[in-house]
Amino acid sequence: LQTYLERAEVAMIGASFSLKVSANEFKEKYLSKFNFNEHASGLLFGHVQSGKTSQMFAVASVAAETGFELFILVTTDNVTLQQQTLERAKDSLGAFIDGFRVLGETDDAAFRSISGKAPVLIVLKKNVQVLKNWANNVSSHPYYKVKPVFVLDDEGDASSLNTKINQSDKSAVHDLLDRFRKNAPSSFFLHVTA
Repeated sequence: LQTYLERAEVAMIGASFSLKVSANEFKEKYLSKFNFNEHASGLLFGHVQSGKTSQMFAVASVAAETGFELFILVTTDNVTLQQQTLERAKDSLGAFIDGFRVLGETDDAAFRSISGKAPVLIVLKKNVQVLKNWANNVSSHPYYKVKPVFVLDDEGDASSLNTKINQSDKSAVHDLLDRFRKNAPSSFFLHVTA
């Protein structure tokens, strides 16, 4: 968290204070009570263009400090926005000694070779084929199939809600995001929206 806060402060002076407050509040309210034997969820909301992505990264950083090693960040089914989020995650969370290993949706081989030395953040589009591929990758990885997963759902009001009228049925994206959680022994699902 401290390294991320230092990077955020360089990018925007004064940003680290509110990020630290939010991360510590999230840790106190949710992560300190999380028992790693449950599937919990929460909601992070803010105004449009209010810094929700930075807040997500702060929450991921503090969650990594409390024991989460695998993070799935899903964003809208738009190539440009997914790439923008991926690059921002690499700049903000990756490429430092205690940082995240940040992967995109085409980094299957890199994911298979990971042995768990650093937290991993995978940035994916809410696309059925992409999510299906990565649900299989995660559930078949010998290290991560027994680890808790933290799902960050950017634009949580778009695509990931179950849109079926009969609630016993599930829409495809909703079902696949649910698979990430249910295939893991425990999970935290953070919906993020404006």
